[in-house]
Amino acid sequence: PALLRQIERLGRDDTLDGIKDVKAAQVELAEELLADKLPATEVQQLLTHINNDLYRRVGEAVLRAMASEGWGEPPVTAATIVMGSSGRGENYLSPDQDNGFIIADYPDDAHGRIDTFFQEVAERLCRDLNEIGIPYCNGYCMAVNPLWRKTLPQWIAQIGTWTRRGSTVAVRLADIFFDFQPVWGEMALARELRSAVTRLVRDNRSFLRQMYQDKLERSAALGIFGGFVIEREKRNYRGQVNLKYTGTLPLVSSIRLLALREGVEETSTLRRIGK
Repeated sequence: PALLRQIERLGRDDTLDGIKDVKAAQVELAEELLADKLPATEVQQLLTHINNDLYRRVGEAVLRAMASEGWGEPPVTAATIVMGSSGRGENYLSPDQDNGFIIADYPDDAHGRIDTFFQEVAERLCRDLNEIGIPYCNGYCMAVNPLWRKTLPQWIAQIGTWTRRGSTVAVRLADIFFDFQPVWGEMALARELRSAVTRLVRDNRSFLRQMYQDKLERSAALGIFGGFVIEREKRNYRGQVNLKYTGTLPLVSSIRLLALREGVEETSTLRRIGK
């Protein structure tokens, strides 16, 4: 479409205003593609691809600005990852930020210097993403939070802790994380972390069972006789069905659980089903 060519043209403008224009153009692009009968899943994939590329462009602009201010080059390599719908390639028009950093290992005595650098990157990256139209995550699932900004060995240790502890909090943090995909930086770090996740989870039947129990609390909107379970408590939505929380979310979560059990490393729901 002509609009897609316009977005590609805008892609050559690396100013924050230029990047913001790309984000704003997505609404019209989605309308045009859906009007052309493109399947909704393919529209989602394209929107996700554009959004994930915005991470790269904003991140590179942040590093250029920091270098000009005397911060220098990154002290070690790192990868920026996205999670949730961004990791699955299933963005709608207004996804919030679900991101983190995988940082190459470094000596403990260098932590203050190196983490200070990446904390600054995270603060600027998340600020600028919010500015262009990818808002802050209300749950603080962003690289500005140390929980989501770790070295590769720290990530592996944290996932090991989640799978051993198996608390409700640990299960839900892991559930957010397991759809991660790299969008910028040293991709080898993300590949190594994905392999570690597969090893730690695939044969951990206790943890998988706990994930399953957590899924039971997020019921699909289907009654025992095949009818829809409608909203009864929230006055403004009585008689309606929440398609996200009682429709797609239980499906996505169930397919993720099966993929983890079978060692499938794909994160797209449709590709997981295909495996």
